[in-house]
Amino acid sequence: EAVLNGNVGDTYKVQGTVAAVNAQSFILSDETGMILVYKGKTWTCDVAKGDIVVVTGASATYAKAVQFGATCEYEKVGKAEFKDGEAQVLDAALIDAMGDEEVATIKLVKVKGTLQVSGNYFNVNFEGSKYTGSVTYPADAEGLKAYDGKEVEITGYYTGISSSKYFNILYTEIKVAGEEPGDEPEVPADTVKVEAVLNGNVGDTYKVQGTV
Repeated sequence: EAVLNGNVGDTYKVQGTVAAVNAQSFILSDETGMILVYKGKTWTCDVAKGDIVVVTGASATYAKAVQFGATCEYEKVGKAEFKDGEAQVLDAALIDAMGDEEVATIKLVKVKGTLQVSGNYFNVNFEGSKYTGSVTYPADAEGLKAYDGKEVEITGYYTGISSSKYFNILYTEIKVAGEEPGDEPEVPADTVKVEAVLNGNVGDTYKVQGTV
């Protein structure tokens, strides 16, 4: 809270728990609020949800939100359980209202739209909204491409508005809209069971479908 309400550019030292991670940043949370810690495209992620981390550095602003920039330093000092809480379900009107706020506040949200993948950009078209969703720096970009062109439901942390139009989301979960947890996807006819790989000839090529 002291960083979010303090003078931008001042140096702070805070301790919190990692709430979520993508390929270039993580969200740090304590009992007073959340802040994005941006480390950049050369960063090798070595933190995970639940890590207790001490961050030291100057605050900055990006996408209407206060954050720690790439020059900040951090140290992992422990581990804890982090529970996300309940996501706020947003329709087009709520997306617009949140995006229009003068200062962006990180919140766990759930949104629905059509995912459009173009190179390294993962945009979500929200029907009826003036904003376009942007899934920022996904760690599993290749897996996300499987949802290209589909209507999806995304749960994640809203982190601000960039370029006056992109509603940035550090996502934690994605699924095809209408799918319920436990729904079994269709198994392609040319797949085999894991057992066939384990008992087969080493070096042979297989195609399998399973659950991580």
